[in-house]
Amino acid sequence: MLALSIGGSAQLRKSTRKASPFRTGPIVRGLSGFHTA
Repeated sequence: MLALSIGGSAQLRKSTRKASPFRTGPIVRGLSGFHTA
């Protein structure tokens, strides 16, 4: 499950980085925190 979250975050990060690099940080951070919690 952890690996899946990491993979998803990496994929999302790549897609989001192209669209809005400024929002990538907060989004990935929020998703990571949500999955971890």
